Amino acid sequence: MKSAVKKEKGKVDLFGERYRARAHQLSPRLRAVVRYINDNREVVLEHTAMEIATATQTSDATVVRAIQALGFAGLRELKQTMERWFGTSVTSAEKMRSTVTALSSDVNFQY
Repeated sequence: MKSAVKKEKGKVDLFGERYRARAHQLSPRLRAVVRYINDNREVVLEHTAMEIATATQTSDATVVRAIQALGFAGLRELKQTMERWFGTSVTSAEKMRSTVTALSSDVNFQY
């Protein structure tokens, strides 16, 4: 699943800039990870390092090293950078509240 990455006026694609500048210097495994992240940006926002590792047939440590090779402290900083690029994002608390609401409407509680 590929994400459409569009250039928005006034927004800097920090991940994209670092990806283009540094990807060619990375080992094949690290390059595979950053390519996957670039091609699946919206999906990656919801994934853990382990899920990215599974998708790229690497380890979670390799995922973290790849992200750090682009100059990010870790996955959290990368996600925050991408969320700023995409604009308004839904917080984990909002997602949880939405899920609980949906599930509680599906369950018929009888006391």
